[in-house]
Amino acid sequence: MIDKCQEIDIKVIAITDHNHVGRVDAIRKQAEPSGITVFPGFEVASSEGVHLLCIFDPDTEINVLERYLGDLGIHTTRSSTKNSSEPVLKILRQVQKEWKGICVAAHITNNGGLLRVLRGEARINVWRDLNLYAAQIPGSISDLNYADQQIVLNKDTNYKRARTVAVVNALDIARPEDLESVQASTHIKMSQPTVGGLRQAFLDPDSRIRLLSEEEPPEHTEMVALTWEGGFLDGAAIHLNGNLNTLIGGRGTGKSTIIESFRYVLDLEPFGEEAKKASSGILKQVIRSGTKISLLVHSHHPSPKDYLIERTYPNPPVIRDADGNVLSLTPQDICRNVEIYGQHEIGELTKSPTKLSKLLDRFLDEDPHLAERKRKTDKELALNRRKLIDIQKELGEISENLSRLPALEETLKRFKEEGLKERLKDQSLLVKEEQVLRTAKSRLSQVREGLENIRFVVEVDRAFVSEIALKDLPARDTLRKIDTVLALLETNLKKIIEEYEKHLRRAETDVEEVSELWEQRRQKVQDEYEKLLRELQNKKLDKQVRVKVSFCGDREPLFDMLRERIGGRLSEAIDTLRKKDDLSLPEFVAICRNRKRAAELQNKFNITPDQARRISEAGEEIFMELEELDLPHTTIIELNIAPPDKEVWKEMNNLSTGQKATAILLHLLLESDAPLIIDQPEDDLDNFFIAEGIVPKMREEKRKRQFVFSTHNANIPVLGDAELIAGLRAVGEAEEGYGEIPVEWMGSIDDENVRLNVEGARFN
Repeated sequence: MIDKCQEIDIKVIAITDHNHVGRVDAIRKQAEPSGITVFPGFEVASSEGVHLLCIFDPDTEINVLERYLGDLGIHTTRSSTKNSSEPVLKILRQVQKEWKGICVAAHITNNGGLLRVLRGEARINVWRDLNLYAAQIPGSISDLNYADQQIVLNKDTNYKRARTVAVVNALDIARPEDLESVQASTHIKMSQPTVGGLRQAFLDPDSRIRLLSEEEPPEHTEMVALTWEGGFLDGAAIHLNGNLNTLIGGRGTGKSTIIESFRYVLDLEPFGEEAKKASSGILKQVIRSGTKISLLVHSHHPSPKDYLIERTYPNPPVIRDADGNVLSLTPQDICRNVEIYGQHEIGELTKSPTKLSKLLDRFLDEDPHLAERKRKTDKELALNRRKLIDIQKELGEISENLSRLPALEETLKRFKEEGLKERLKDQSLLVKEEQVLRTAKSRLSQVREGLENIRFVVEVDRAFVSEIALKDLPARDTLRKIDTVLALLETNLKKIIEEYEKHLRRAETDVEEVSELWEQRRQKVQDEYEKLLRELQNKKLDKQVRVKVSFCGDREPLFDMLRERIGGRLSEAIDTLRKKDDLSLPEFVAICRNRKRAAELQNKFNITPDQARRISEAGEEIFMELEELDLPHTTIIELNIAPPDKEVWKEMNNLSTGQKATAILLHLLLESDAPLIIDQPEDDLDNFFIAEGIVPKMREEKRKRQFVFSTHNANIPVLGDAELIAGLRAVGEAEEGYGEIPVEWMGSIDDENVRLNVEGARFN
């Protein structure tokens, strides 16, 4: 049986024969070399016939267990079915209060089980007794009948308890193969396999107990271990849990140093200016130059793999694989979407509606090519803008030349009237001949510019070398050869351009079809995105936090461009545009572009006549730059400040600093598989919201992602049931001082040393 336990990775077993403890020592001896912990105990039936599993600490002696059986009225030396002389309530109290063991109500839905043996008030009284911590069922909760489900799930009002009874699976093992059944064992989290660890797990089953029939928590990126060589934490190391980790200790013990070490080794930037100053100060004064920080990371995307990130201040990070090979990766390549917030950084984040919008990115499917497509589109827009400006300049020059044509015609008429034509005939012909040669070179030069422009010049204008044009020129025979040259060139180019245009037209058609198909998808995705943001009353927080998104709500880039590119007094116009709820940038630019609609600019946007005129006269280049602007969305977050089951909503700007931070943190806790690391969140939070809002959400999400919090608030490690509580202490004074993370101060709340730290006994 022990070999089978090792094979399927069972770490702890309990031996509970009926009214008998004779096999305990033999199994304990067999299990010792394997490292498997054995809880000794027995199964006993109360005087009413209710079966209980009575479990004791691993070092409990056999003679002590026999004495306990005797006190319960069981005096046989072999396994039997005799009932105890004591009622079930007394056995629960005696085992757990006097003997420091723990009881599990055995097979509660089968023969001899609590829910089958007792009826009415007797059953209710036992189920609601505070000494009943756990109950054994044969499979999953969903397999129970409806009435039993309601009792076990704490939904039956008659059986309602302040704390839910923990549910476990266990079987009577007749042969090793029985251990393979999903009903034979249960996942239980304990710092150490003790009765105290079991009791803590039974007190907090949602956090510490999972039936094998239940769905496994999703894989997520994990920070496995962090070490330091040099600096304040020289020689320190911390091995992290994949769920909730809390760092506790007095001021100056290194909690913030650990948080900033995570940030530095992962090469992440703080959000706000104050956070940047604080982070820079810790790096320079506490971590110090030459300190090496090493972080072991377990990444599951796209496949499970371990990486070591090393960074020596102030050098860039180095990424190594499991074999020590240096990789051409960045920390973000292997630790995507990790979020780190220093002291008061969440509070600073609440002041920026634009940065708040970035919090919503977690609710969207990641598009790794979006940024590149956006950069490419911006580049193409800028290039097209320059081309359009050049074309507009050429059109302006042509218009100017055409406007001079009547004056030239009038001058020519006067020349004719004065008889100057014949007198200047030879001179004018020389000028024409020179112009013919210049024009020919110009045509050839245009052709040489390449296939990109050839379609614009393939129809070569040869009128300047026609018989009529060359009729009176002395060098007409020589110049006539130009006509032959250009005619042949035109013929050959037409053959080339015909084939070129054929393939180009086909390619353009095919690409256009692809573009249309993609545009349909892009529009669909965009619609879904906007719908998601607008409807972001996240179901998980629908009674706590809600969000309103203003599309293109941050108009400062628009106002900056108006000030820089148009200038002058625009304060009234900018103030009006800032207050307008439904500003459409394309519509605004379209009205600005048409000078005749300056009055509409005044009326629709309530802009003064002088400022409307100056804006409408800004010019096409500025209008195109305005159209290229990508105004960021802004976000308004509301928090329900009422007690449970009531709703009183307040917008962010009407909340206290603590309430603002609470609203942000509730969102940070959701929808991510990446670690969330925060330095002393309670500094920005209201205590009520920590216990009533943050901790329950943290407990719900910690199976899906890793949390690392430094804290002075016991609610987070205790009510959150942190899988790892790491105590820190400072040794020495001033520059000679250093920080320590003692191994004996690391564990969960069921560890006595850790519990003393949380209670503050070690931080005075």
